[in-house]
Amino acid sequence: MKSSKISPSVSKKGEVISIIGSSGSGKSTFLRSINLLESPSGGEILYHGDNVLEKGYDLTTYRERLGMVFQSFNLFENLNVLENAIVAQTTVLKRDRKEAESIAKANLEKVGMGNNTGKLNQNNFQGDKNNV
Repeated sequence: MKSSKISPSVSKKGEVISIIGSSGSGKSTFLRSINLLESPSGGEILYHGDNVLEKGYDLTTYRERLGMVFQSFNLFENLNVLENAIVAQTTVLKRDRKEAESIAKANLEKVGMGNNTGKLNQNNFQGDKNNV
């Protein structure tokens, strides 16, 4: 198997990078490796200068700070839009409900869903589900 050096970096808060490639080129494997859903066969994954592959690295804290969007969006259909945007904050990040709700509302507003915090239903377009 051919190996390559890949060195993406995000240096400014809010900066976004894109990973573009043909089908089967390893984009999903790369992303899964960053989140350690796949075991990298070599190299380093540096987060704030620390190698997350080092023995004893606090992976729970690392994963709390790392976001990943899947191609298939599995929302909790028993929860409304707002609750779906709150649940990870209160469960994983241990934010109190009021703070999580405030952040969720602000983020939903940023993607044009500030007025659409009610029930998920067949009328929610796939794009709206992506935004949640």
